[in-house]
Amino acid sequence: MEDEQRKVSKRCNWLAWYLLLLIRFNFWGYSTVNFFSPMGSAGLSNCGLGAINEFKYLVKEAHKREIKVIMDVVFNHTAEGNENGPILSFRGIDNIVFYMLAPKFVANPCTF
Repeated sequence: MEDEQRKVSKRCNWLAWYLLLLIRFNFWGYSTVNFFSPMGSAGLSNCGLGAINEFKYLVKEAHKREIKVIMDVVFNHTAEGNENGPILSFRGIDNIVFYMLAPKFVANPCTF
């Protein structure tokens, strides 16, 4: 069991360092890559999965106490860059669908 925990810990540490290289902060202090998971920095543990588990625990405990939880998601803030990159997700799938573009940008799909 301890070996398995070490393996998971190593994977989490590697993933955390890798994600730190990708993290870009915009004017608001964050750049969303996945709207459906909490930021790793919101958790107490070293592993990004810790924030998810801690959030699930928080919601369960709140519900036990008959406290309703409202999740707020800001869909118009993403980590995508400009035409020079990076392309992380939404732009790479279908830029015109995921973003409201000015007419001059619709004509040239390479301009994000």
